[in-house]
Amino acid sequence: HCSPFLDKQEILSHAFRAMSIQETLLAIRKFTRMLPHQRCRDLQDIADCQSQFARWLDGEKAPVPNIGDGESPLSSGLENIEKIYDKCLQSLYEVKQTILDPSDSSWNDNYQKFRLGVNETENLVENVLNEAFDTVQSVKEGVEILDVFHQYTPRQRIRQVYEGKIERVYRKFNAQLHQVRRYLSLHRPSGLD
Repeated sequence: HCSPFLDKQEILSHAFRAMSIQETLLAIRKFTRMLPHQRCRDLQDIADCQSQFARWLDGEKAPVPNIGDGESPLSSGLENIEKIYDKCLQSLYEVKQTILDPSDSSWNDNYQKFRLGVNETENLVENVLNEAFDTVQSVKEGVEILDVFHQYTPRQRIRQVYEGKIERVYRKFNAQLHQVRRYLSLHRPSGLD
């Protein structure tokens, strides 16, 4: 059972407001000894998801990355990812008062809903990443998209798709490098021997 010395409002504010990941992790560690181990893992998972899906950076909302024009399918896809994640986080917000009460099973039920929502969010990330690469024409575009999606790579399913896209960019780069070598060998500039 929870210690009477816990300040529930403090941990709740750390779990559900925008703040730095370091502050969130510190708050979670502070209460680790007083909560069941599984509940602490749940809170750690929520903090990890916040950093990966919600674009919070040091307590502030990071802007949607802008690749190409601001109205690109990629930008709208990234915003949709965030909306889906916010929706699944809402199920936990509804039972925020039970986070520190291990005897209340409503937390477990809503946490399971949250996990299902995270799976849906991961599926959406994979789809948006695949769609973004459908239009990639250059190594530069590929690297820019990889940069945008790097924040999702701690999720294993997404990392596998991401690594496939790295391979695609590498092959494109290697093909371009081969073309340059061939061009230089055929058009060897005079005076460079």
